[in-house]
Amino acid sequence: MLYLVTGMSNSRKVYVVVCLVIAIGLGQSYDSLISTEWIDKFAVWCGGATLVALAVAVGEIFHAGRTNKKIADSIASTTMDLVTHSSAAHLIESISLLDDTSNSVLRGEYLEALRSLQVARRFWVKVSRRVLTLKQTDDVSALFTKAEKKVSAGAFSTLAAPLSPQQVLEISATIVKIKNIIERIERSGEKNHAAT
Repeated sequence: MLYLVTGMSNSRKVYVVVCLVIAIGLGQSYDSLISTEWIDKFAVWCGGATLVALAVAVGEIFHAGRTNKKIADSIASTTMDLVTHSSAAHLIESISLLDDTSNSVLRGEYLEALRSLQVARRFWVKVSRRVLTLKQTDDVSALFTKAEKKVSAGAFSTLAAPLSPQQVLEISATIVKIKNIIERIERSGEKNHAAT
């Protein structure tokens, strides 16, 4: 019995004390409580208390609904902030990998350039699925495909038949186009985030 009392919350302890006081009070004044006049008054007060309890319960239901909506909105906002920050990190990493790709192309290290370009594309895909329009995604994906094909051609070129300077410039120009689009998207994301 002692364990039950010590393990209860304070509000439940108050409920137990109130119930005991009511039970003891009813037991002490039993004879005066069984009169008809008192029973009628008691019934009116009980009905009133029931209506008050009903109003409180309905109010609590509406309050709980509003609270749940606020919590859901807060979670959605926080989730979108996390997606935005994660996407910005992926965009920055893509830009860095594109710089590596460009440097590798200029040094004639096409396998390394191809690897960096493919990783940059993976980061791009992660971002594009989350927060970008289909048009933006298609434009950049087409440029990635074009750059990958050209870099792959360089990876399979030989010393006897290397890529021409014109082909190297075309690869670099494509990489710069991709970088410019990603940088523009990244900057617009910073402005949108700063505005909120």
